[in-house]
Amino acid sequence: MGEEERLQTLADLNRTKQEISTMLERMPIANRTQAAERRKKELEEKLSRIERAIETFSKKTVYIAL
Repeated sequence: MGEEERLQTLADLNRTKQEISTMLERMPIANRTQAAERRKKELEEKLSRIERAIETFSKKTVYIAL
């Protein structure tokens, strides 16, 4: 993967991470419905996946399987 593409992907991931973090911060502390609890769990899982991807793309060399 080229350096420019890697940096662009990293920037996109960081932007998405910030958006999801903001959505989680705006959620009520006490989730009273199952739908709200499920949504919070989904956002937390997505945030976790994005953080792992950021860790990967933060490395100097990133290989992409074809």
